[in-house]
Amino acid sequence: ANLVSLSTGSKYDHIGIVVPAPPHDKRNVLEASRRGCFGIPIDERLKSALNAGARVAVRRLVGVERSEWCK
Repeated sequence: ANLVSLSTGSKYDHIGIVVPAPPHDKRNVLEASRRGCFGIPIDERLKSALNAGARVAVRRLVGVERSEWCK
């Protein structure tokens, strides 16, 4: 993870995209890793990241058309 920060010059070493997780209007974080792409419940992933001392930032994309199911 630190290698990513060093090579990109960013203070962040990881990104995820929040996506809907039907059927109960929950949210997952879609993440890519060396093992593939995974959808992880957002509450579990945030707890894990914060407990590990991660720095977390949230940004909503503006000007992006969203499908009705994704609003």
